[in-house]
Amino acid sequence: MSRIKLILTMVSVLALMGCQTQGVKLGDLKDKISGIGGDRTENLDAPFVEQIAEKYTPKEETPSVEKGQLEVRKVNLSQSDIPYLENYANEVLTRLVDAWPGEKPQVKVILVSDANYRAVTFIDNKIIALSIGTFRELMDSEDQLAALLAHELSHILAEHGTKNELDVLVSKASMASELYLGSQANATTDLSNQYAKTKIASWAAENLLFPTWNRAQENEADTLGIDLLVLAGYQPRAMTKVINSLEKTSQTRKSFIESQLEEESLVSNDPSRVSSPAAVIISNIGAQLKDQYGQEYDSYQVRKTQTIEYTRRFYKSEYRQRKYQKDRFGKVMLSDKVSSPLAKYFTVMDGERSLADGKLDDALSKGYKGLSGDQASDPYIRYVMYQIRLQQGDVEKAAINLTKAFESGRATLAMYHDFANYLLQGKRYGKALAVLLVADDLFEQPDILLPSIIKASKASGRNSSIYNLRCMMALNKGLWQQCSQASN
Repeated sequence: MSRIKLILTMVSVLALMGCQTQGVKLGDLKDKISGIGGDRTENLDAPFVEQIAEKYTPKEETPSVEKGQLEVRKVNLSQSDIPYLENYANEVLTRLVDAWPGEKPQVKVILVSDANYRAVTFIDNKIIALSIGTFRELMDSEDQLAALLAHELSHILAEHGTKNELDVLVSKASMASELYLGSQANATTDLSNQYAKTKIASWAAENLLFPTWNRAQENEADTLGIDLLVLAGYQPRAMTKVINSLEKTSQTRKSFIESQLEEESLVSNDPSRVSSPAAVIISNIGAQLKDQYGQEYDSYQVRKTQTIEYTRRFYKSEYRQRKYQKDRFGKVMLSDKVSSPLAKYFTVMDGERSLADGKLDDALSKGYKGLSGDQASDPYIRYVMYQIRLQQGDVEKAAINLTKAFESGRATLAMYHDFANYLLQGKRYGKALAVLLVADDLFEQPDILLPSIIKASKASGRNSSIYNLRCMMALNKGLWQQCSQASN
């Protein structure tokens, strides 16, 4: 096929996709595909582990920790610098793996700078990303840490696939252009509700790139996780505690998005106030995210009931007699190697909350407290300070913090993108293009970079045809419009 015919064909397909994907809700499709594969925990007459252990065969190749860390950074989470706590989490994970009766996989925990109670598994590279926010309020024992890790480990042992391919396509079609607008919010002069737009854009990116499990897979991970807890000597009821905590996190996100949707509605209905183009991120995908977190919240009720019933059925004596292991957990959390850096991260996370509430002076004060000692160059803390300074309108100091976040060696995709756009604004086109091309290679060609690459290429006198073609091949109308604007 000639290049002209190929382009014409891609344009035709793109137009069709633009029509077909308008109005599609990701949540609706997820409900339709959630039952694919079936739930193997139904009608069990023996612990689930007995069915799974004999079938599991680890992949021969050694998982790449470095590539796993890049996956984490691609979804805009940076690795936290608390090695003592990370080592402790890996010791708990090792205890679970050692108790597993099947072949042993190689798995590693890395701590990430995130305020939520959660962990996320990257199947291909056997990485469990554990949020440091998990240790803040809702976790009180090693058993609960083990339960959270056992659930994530179970996704690997049960050989759950990552995102359903159809799910991936619809995610890209429905969110790519909105994510671009969200990431571009930092480059606009309108700073109203800046933090909220950035946060919701980040959550949408997680939905696009994080592994997403269907209901059957979550049930299997809960059930197998309970088996692992018992085999490793932990209290099986800890799994129900974990689900309770995850439920609270989901409700917090839902409430935050609801407040932003309400605020955006007030702005849109007031002729005296003009909503910025970047606010499209809230109106276009905010409702979908709210629905998703609402569905998650409802599903947690069912999961709690199922874990209690399963534990009572197969592990009644352990359920009643085992005590929670709090002594070692408490000592680790109180040690200077953990308590001091955690306190700084938590203070900055409080600053994020203040930023969301529009309390800029309080946000700045708390952000400053994180900038000391080993955390002085931490990319998460610097990026929060960048957001605070940006919303204050102090572009110069915002740029200083963004630059330090970018130069940390642990910069996320968003940090690369924002730093490149800062360079573009300063008409440093060659350097901006160099940053974008490094990010394009490092993060395996994310579509979200394409409009900025095209803009930087054109301004630098470089040929951008290959990137325009990639825009077309992404089969997303919104992304293509952004690429076209960048070409003009």
